[in-house]
Amino acid sequence: ITTDELERRLDEIQATPPLYGPVGNALFAAIARDESVPETIRSRVVQLAGTLGVDATPAKGMTKQ
Repeated sequence: ITTDELERRLDEIQATPPLYGPVGNALFAAIARDESVPETIRSRVVQLAGTLGVDATPAKGMTKQ
């Protein structure tokens, strides 16, 4: 692959809008609150949301201790 081809492909990726857009924020929050979702997935969703500037942490008292 040439440098020009790589740059073209990366530009295409950057031009693509996020898959869920603003709806993703509510989706992340819902997954983080859903206690039927495994804790490992819930934790990862909170991390992903944080990288997007979204606080998806469950409210105190909502998580299993």
